[in-house]
Amino acid sequence: MSEAAVIPRRIPPENLPESIGRVLVIDDEAEIRESLETLLQLEGYVVSSAATAREGMTLLGERTVCNACAARDRMTPLRLGARGTLYNYTIVYRSFPGVKTPFVAAIVELEGGGAIKGTLIDVDPDPAALPFDMPVEVIFRGTGQTSKEGEPFISHYFAPAGKAGS
Repeated sequence: MSEAAVIPRRIPPENLPESIGRVLVIDDEAEIRESLETLLQLEGYVVSSAATAREGMTLLGERTVCNACAARDRMTPLRLGARGTLYNYTIVYRSFPGVKTPFVAAIVELEGGGAIKGTLIDVDPDPAALPFDMPVEVIFRGTGQTSKEGEPFISHYFAPAGKAGS
């Protein structure tokens, strides 16, 4: 009879292989979170873990490395524009269980620079109703979901300019 293998919960940093990257694991089930953390560490990743999205965001903090040029520690906070134009989109007809379809996944070029992805709301999911360069506004709304503690999740969305809040 063989016994089940015991995997250590934490691997001391001095026993980690040379790091190949950083990973943040977020899961509300401790056993799953700890198992993933251990497996990723064994593969050489530096792993942080959190039980909630809020805790994960706290761990992430502000970025210190530019994705475009890899400059380190020279980044400053930047307030993104609240208006922009529709750059590209796709109409999603199939998604995860519980996600209403169809919906419009969009990329918006923001005034003042930058582009972000999000969901375009308050529109018909019909290409004839979605002209490129359509003016949009960034808005924040509840997602209709809550944490285990009952706190609502909030996300950014895009709405046609002048229709936000309708």
